Amino acid sequence: MKLTADLPSKPNVGAYGATDGALRIYGLSALGITDSDYFVEDPSAPLQFVHTPNSGTARLVGTVHCRDNAAQIFHIDATFDNEDNAVDWLALSPMHSLLIADDPNTPGYSECAVDVASISVFDLAEGSNLVGDGDLSGVLQLSHMPASYNKRFQLGEGVNNHNCNYGLGGWFAWNGFINGTAVDGLSGDIVIDLDNCVEEQLECEEYAEFVFTAIDLDCGRVLTSISSVDRNDTTAPVITSGPLDATAECDAVPAVADNSEVIATLERLELMAIVQTTTPSYVVGQLLTFVETKVSIHRLLLSKTPLLHQSTLHLLMLLLSVTDQETVQSFKLG
Repeated sequence: MKLTADLPSKPNVGAYGATDGALRIYGLSALGITDSDYFVEDPSAPLQFVHTPNSGTARLVGTVHCRDNAAQIFHIDATFDNEDNAVDWLALSPMHSLLIADDPNTPGYSECAVDVASISVFDLAEGSNLVGDGDLSGVLQLSHMPASYNKRFQLGEGVNNHNCNYGLGGWFAWNGFINGTAVDGLSGDIVIDLDNCVEEQLECEEYAEFVFTAIDLDCGRVLTSISSVDRNDTTAPVITSGPLDATAECDAVPAVADNSEVIATLERLELMAIVQTTTPSYVVGQLLTFVETKVSIHRLLLSKTPLLHQSTLHLLMLLLSVTDQETVQSFKLG
């Protein structure tokens, strides 16, 4: 997938408008950290966005640089969860609303035309982060804004809040250390156009992917471990009841029974995953926060296809602390 944030009215091909940017960190330039608050992609290495509807999650990864100084670089790893259809979410509260940009191609700059039923909304998950590179060093931790969640990240046609293209948009707060300076702000945007989208259909394959992220703001480190769980279903369903046998003749073909008349049972399936690390200062866990080491731990589940609803998933993790003391904990995820 290719992502851009160009306005359709940009001055010329290859140029950016005054407010173009896949990532905006408002206030960072005023602190003297960067030359601009706007960050754009390298066209030769666009960001990558992966959406897995079956688990209601998505992940955005890649590299952006300051629009006015290509040496000021951030590597982004943003995860999104708790996906809802916009129609259902809007119906929950009159305070909920979508952010729709004006369409510059229509008289009076009316809002972009949006099919609300086709829009998904997400929360920005804990563990989302920016890691500095080039002239920038350090880590920024990202959190969902507004804190009331009456606005969420929007995915669909015309809802990136920048133009009327198919894309993703939403707000975040940020805090951390950049170039040795403590920085924070309550206003930031992710604004992207989605292009060259590829839909993968894995008809006979099911797996779950766990992404563990440890953020150490003081030391400017982000460490990630990924564990995949594959379901190897080799047991066929057992048919317990169905329509009676019938005889068909050339001039007397009976009606075919509906599929709903076939009753079958599936074997209960349990999956086991083991996650571990060999780096002494790397702590992994499930939604834990180690205040004494200032390392926060987060988990995101990405599932390509749904696991059977009656399945139970056991996750066994080896937690390796900063003092090399090993602790084993088992979590049961329903």
